[in-house]
Amino acid sequence: MLSDRIVQLVESRAGRLEKQWAETLRSHPVTPSFHNIEDFELENHIREVYQHLGSYLDRSSYDDEGVAHFFTQIGMELHDQEIPLHEVIYTIILARRNLWDYINEESQFTTTLEWYQVSEFWQRVMHFFDKNLYFVVYGYEHAEDSERTQKDTVSKVLHAFSMGILPEIDRNRLQ
Repeated sequence: MLSDRIVQLVESRAGRLEKQWAETLRSHPVTPSFHNIEDFELENHIREVYQHLGSYLDRSSYDDEGVAHFFTQIGMELHDQEIPLHEVIYTIILARRNLWDYINEESQFTTTLEWYQVSEFWQRVMHFFDKNLYFVVYGYEHAEDSERTQKDTVSKVLHAFSMGILPEIDRNRLQ
């Protein structure tokens, strides 16, 4: 299947993807807070994001709650580092764009079937990033909340994502 080939391509060249995303974050005018983060720290986080994406795409060892917690923690860390939320969100947009540009550079799609499979693959990628964007923002906005409150909310939201519905949450806490 073509999507499996794309996953293998991404995994085999993960280092290049990591470096491209890190270079973009360190030079993009919308992400100045990332310009001075040390290479090792930035590339380590980027590597983890792509590893989670790889396990999500091949469905081998994907742990929905573990990944949601990982992205919630990233949001909390970025909040603690006082990186503005708009920059945090844009880093995720850049990650998706970086991946798409890479796939377009490295792959040749010629048949209708291949384009259909790429579309199916890209829908899965978008779902991964959209869902985890939510958890990064949630972690960022709720950095002060207790771990128990976060776990409860993560479980409810994951259930809602899997059902395609809005999560039932305590609306009083949002005000």
